[in-house]
Amino acid sequence: MIAFGYFIIIAVLLGFALGCGVVWRHRRMPTVPPSRRRQKPGALWSLYLGIVFAILAMFFAGFGSIWIEKFGGILFYPKYEAEIIKVESEVRESTYEDSSGRQRKRDVTFYTPTYQFVDKIGGAVTVRDDTASNTRSIVGTITTIAYKDGRVVQVSLVSVLMYGALGVFLLIIGYLLLCAIIYVLGFNMRLPKLAGIIGIFYGLFPGMMLAMFCGLLYGIVNTIFGGGDMPILMLVLSAVFAVVLVFAMWGYIKMLRGAKIRTWASLA
Repeated sequence: MIAFGYFIIIAVLLGFALGCGVVWRHRRMPTVPPSRRRQKPGALWSLYLGIVFAILAMFFAGFGSIWIEKFGGILFYPKYEAEIIKVESEVRESTYEDSSGRQRKRDVTFYTPTYQFVDKIGGAVTVRDDTASNTRSIVGTITTIAYKDGRVVQVSLVSVLMYGALGVFLLIIGYLLLCAIIYVLGFNMRLPKLAGIIGIFYGLFPGMMLAMFCGLLYGIVNTIFGGGDMPILMLVLSAVFAVVLVFAMWGYIKMLRGAKIRTWASLA
């Protein structure tokens, strides 16, 4: 845990230095007038971008380590059918904004399940999940988990979508940090710009539509066949949006097939 704290501190310091470096590099670009180029880099801009990139680096390092452990566990850990034998609950205070814009407080209950399963060699294993969720777990429920060396991750469509969305978020932050590094080092920015444009149109947008469709489909199937308690109106709306997303994805794929890479390259 101490090593992880040092890791976050180093990431914050590097991010702050990177933000200051972006300002320093911009002041020395050929397009900047010589009179301004001779001036010292703006202290306020250096401080501002330094803080922004420090926060980005902190999020990238912190959530990146969580993503590697959890999503990597879903992909590579051995899978087991486990029974929930115990559920611990904890009430936490949460703040939200009501329709009038006022800040309100409410109590939210988080649940932490304990699993029991039989491993590959036939031994009984009991392990407590280290991730609390506001989704209520029911004792006696059989669920799929990924387990290795005391680390456990629940395997479900919700967890895959959640950690997949976190991966996209980290990919965007990583791209911004990488572009900043390339810019500070003075390399040509054409290729990173092109990669970003292609990534957005060919990766991010289709991925978001597919994730939304999978989430809607999961809610519909879970309500009809899994005993979910989604209201009828929400079920109908989810089905309508799912059908709309199917046609949207079909039209978007047809548009991409007709587009050429050089079209996006001309935008960079």
